[in-house]
Amino acid sequence: MSAIDVVVSVGMWIWANKDSVGLTWAEIFHGVTNVKRWRNETDEELEVWKLDGGESRQDHYRIPPGGTEEADMWIPWADDASQYAVKHAVILIGGRPLAYLWQNGTKIRFNTNDEFVPGGQAVPGAAKAGGNRTILVKKDAHGRLGFAIGGY
Repeated sequence: MSAIDVVVSVGMWIWANKDSVGLTWAEIFHGVTNVKRWRNETDEELEVWKLDGGESRQDHYRIPPGGTEEADMWIPWADDASQYAVKHAVILIGGRPLAYLWQNGTKIRFNTNDEFVPGGQAVPGAAKAGGNRTILVKKDAHGRLGFAIGGY
């Protein structure tokens, strides 16, 4: 087999496996985090959207009480307050803000106020940046709201 045949063969394999190659790359190098599933285990409507470089909402989803939505949202990157102003995701439950999300460094970060926090608190659960995730919103036994991020 010639060198050209090897290069073509490898290129064809990469193309045929591009989704899994891309996912592995994102996980290893803390790249894009894609929330692919939203689970609402509350008795109120869950609403999510993101700003990613502008003022208009993107990937805007409404998940009914007890519902699950298979819907993609890449978590935006923000390294400072000026980037955060136009690059973050929002989680509302029953019309009330629960959390504001962004990626920074190797983690997915959040705040309960709509503002950037340098370093930021990592989201509960699988906060490592990169790869596919599920976000679960739920109430505890005392009725307090919370959320966590996990594998897809």
